[in-house]
This record gives sequence, structure tokens and C-alpha cells, in this order.
Amino acid sequence: MQSYGGLVPLTKLTFRSETLSFKRGNKQPDVLKVRVLADKEADMRAKALKNGTKLSPSHASQPILSFSAFEVGTWVYDNDTVLTFNSKFKDQREGTVTFGRSALVIYLAAITQPGYHSHCRIDIPYAIIEHAIPSHTGSKGTIHLTLKSPPKIYRIENTNNIHLYSGKASDSIDDVLSALAGFTIRSPSKTKSLHRLCSLADEKSITAALCLVYRLVTPDVASCQRAWSNISQLSGHSKGQLWSIIPQMVTNPIEEDFNEMDKHMSQWSASQNSAFTFGVRFQLLALVYEGTVTPTMMTRLIPFVSSCCKAFGAELVTLAVRRLGEQIPTPGPLIKGEELSYKTLVELVRENAEDLLVCIPAIIKHSWKILLTHILNLTDTKEDDR
Repeated sequence: MQSYGGLVPLTKLTFRSETLSFKRGNKQPDVLKVRVLADKEADMRAKALKNGTKLSPSHASQPILSFSAFEVGTWVYDNDTVLTFNSKFKDQREGTVTFGRSALVIYLAAITQPGYHSHCRIDIPYAIIEHAIPSHTGSKGTIHLTLKSPPKIYRIENTNNIHLYSGKASDSIDDVLSALAGFTIRSPSKTKSLHRLCSLADEKSITAALCLVYRLVTPDVASCQRAWSNISQLSGHSKGQLWSIIPQMVTNPIEEDFNEMDKHMSQWSASQNSAFTFGVRFQLLALVYEGTVTPTMMTRLIPFVSSCCKAFGAELVTLAVRRLGEQIPTPGPLIKGEELSYKTLVELVRENAEDLLVCIPAIIKHSWKILLTHILNLTDTKEDDR
């Protein structure tokens, strides 16, 4: 540093006949990250001292856990009874999970396989996590995250700080030398470190929007336990969540299910059933896009909803379907499969339509009474003014 560094070095440093100059950077470390790491290390050291054990610095200051598999999908009930993870997309990349104060960050490391050449980052705020369900299969652990809304997905453009995501040391000397081989002297330019994406893969355009269940497989059960403990502590979720054995099934990609549903809806819309209006279809699609009803289940519901339009009228069925968003519970270990079965959804639509059929005339009558009273009051006021 004294020989080559500083504003006025004792010996000038050159590279390919170009003189290198020293420039002090203005970039400061992220205050939030520093605070999270400091608090985490302080808590773990306090627990270690209380238990009379000594904790290594690397373990104390590293809120990063690795995983060996990452999938997204939906919840289904096998035979309408057993909560099952329906895998719709399995990412070929491995990575890590970093637990921040307000969000967890999933990092997917780039590989040479086509479609996975870039590093990916997924930001999941704790506020959108509905469930965190720990499980285990043999010696490996699994944690399922049920989200209320899609997370933010980024492609990592600037790879200089990849080691911060992976928790590993920076590049070896061979990697540094190979990078220097293609180095050229040019004026510094600002490059975006993250590029916002709408999907996890090029061919999976709607997977991130419709699949709100994330499945992470950890190398061992202890890692899963630490991940669940971090999520429970930082998100404020109940720590009394029981470990559940979550079976898994693999079905068609969500894109195929959605295209089948869209084709089915178009056929019913183009038929002679003119009561199946845009308003009804809009409310049905809203349930799918919000993750309340899967495309496969919606395909089954469309014929029944269409028949209700003939019986009750499109306007009333539109309101009945809209109510479903508040009535359908989020699948989970404490929710019975019959609450989300086809039979239950059909009954809810019918009951909503019948209730509205009784309530709307009374509401209209009440509204007319209020309007008539208001008109009479205005007339009396004008006569008094005279």
C-alpha cells in the first residue's frame, strides 16, 4: 500500500503500458445488512456463552443456508384428503437462502445447462409468507413456503459480489488471473447489478404468477430446522407449527393447465350461452391469477358457473363468484381437503347466488326508499324557502 497505493505512490503501477491510478470509492456497505449480521452474531454469541460453549466466528456471523433442490408448484389434496405438493417446475440450479430482517433471499447459482446460464435472486418478504411447513424425507429436510403474492425475481448482472450470496470465499487466484487476461483499461461506467424478471425460466412465463408454493430441499434435517427457526423468528409466525410429512406429485406444467382452461372458457363463451358474459369470466380469471383456484379446478367449475348464469342471470353470478375470493381458505395442514373440493366450491357458488337473489330486491327497495325520502326533503326545503 505504501509502495504502490495512495494518492501519491512511491512507485507507479502500470498495466499494459497504462499507468494505473488510485481512486477512493464512495460506496459504503449496506447499513441494513451490517445491522442484521451484527444482531445475528450478538444473539448467537449470547446463547453460546449462556450454554457454556464457544461458537466459531464463521458459524456465528453466517445467516446463510444451502439447498440442493428448488421447486415451485401448487397445493392439491390427493383423494380430497391428503395435502400434497403439486410440482409444476423444478429449477436445475442449486443455491442458498439468506435470512434478512424483513425478507429472505433465495440465490440460484448459474450452471452450464441451457436456460440456466445466469445467476438468479428471489426476494420473499416475510409479510407475504402464509405458511412455512417443515418436513423431512429420509436424511434430507424440506421446507414449503406458501406465499400470498408472487415474489420479486431478478437476474444478477454484476457477479463481483456473488460470494456474498453463496457464503463462500471469493474467487481463487486462478479465477482472478483468468479475469485479468481479458481486462482492458476504460473509463468507469455504471452497470445495473440486478435486472427485474417476470419468470424463473424463459419458457415458464406464468409459473411465477400462478405457482405460490415454494419447495426447498436442504442437505440434512438440521439445516431445515435452522431455516424454519429463522423464518418463524423473523416473520412472527407461530413456532408451534408441527412437522408434517408432505407427499409430492408431478403433473403437467402450469402453462398447459392454463391453456386448457383458457380454451375451455373460450368454447363456452363462443357457444349459444350468451349469459356467460365478460364480467363472469373476469371474476373467474381473477380467482386463478390470485392463486385462489388452480387452473385445473377452474376448468371443472366453468360448466357449472355457465349453467348458473342461465338460472340466476350473469350480473348476480358475477357477484356470487366474486365472493369466493373471501370464502376459499388457503390450503394448509390445518385445512381439510373437503373445504376446497369441487363439491364445496359448487355449493358456495349456488348459496351465494341464492342469498343475493333474496338480498338484492331488499337492497334495491331500501335504496329507493332512501332516494324518495331525500327527494321529499329537498321539495319541503324549497317550499319553505318560498
